[in-house]
Amino acid sequence: MNDNHITKDEGLQGNEKIEEAIAALQKELTDEMLAHTLTVIRRRMKAKGQLILAVSGVKNSGKTTLIASLLSKLKQKGLKAAVIKHDGHEFEADIPGTDTWRFGEAGACGTLVFSGTKYMMVKYQPAPEPDELIACFPEADVVLLEGFKYSEYPKIEVIRRGNSSRSVCDPRFLLGIVTDLRREELDAAGSALPEELPFFDLNETEVLSDWIYCLWRQRQTGRQ
Repeated sequence: MNDNHITKDEGLQGNEKIEEAIAALQKELTDEMLAHTLTVIRRRMKAKGQLILAVSGVKNSGKTTLIASLLSKLKQKGLKAAVIKHDGHEFEADIPGTDTWRFGEAGACGTLVFSGTKYMMVKYQPAPEPDELIACFPEADVVLLEGFKYSEYPKIEVIRRGNSSRSVCDPRFLLGIVTDLRREELDAAGSALPEELPFFDLNETEVLSDWIYCLWRQRQTGRQ
């Protein structure tokens, strides 16, 4: 058959490097090959314009509340958003008393439970690098990272009156400030923030979600 007459699935075009990496991984299942495959996938996601944005701030600044509000608004705009949360303490990975929890207590190195609409996997091992966690969500248009205030990921910082009064993030990686304080108050508290850095009202997340949508659109057109 003439290759010129073969109909290709347009949804798979551009993923040849991913397929090659997966084939190599199947032949040689090592940590190095796994890391290589994940790197290829991450690069493919960047090429497709996935927006990675950390939502950072000190403890109890309102990060979780803000993200929950943003998720519903981004969904209304037609975007698929995933969330990765960094927990600085040990957490219960499963619900005590469930079958999968019992498997973990009995010594399983990991468990997975699924239904017709979702699945949940727990691995009892140190977490991989954040980029590898992000690669778990190739279908997401936006991946929000809760925490990561000292990382080099692009981020918005939440600063809430009565909880904190100054920025703790490196301004080189800040895209915006979400706060109920005035810029003058933050400056007076010692925050060295660039003048061009946008400020968003902590209580008006619709404006912030519009801005995030615009960031995502810019990635699709290659203007960012």
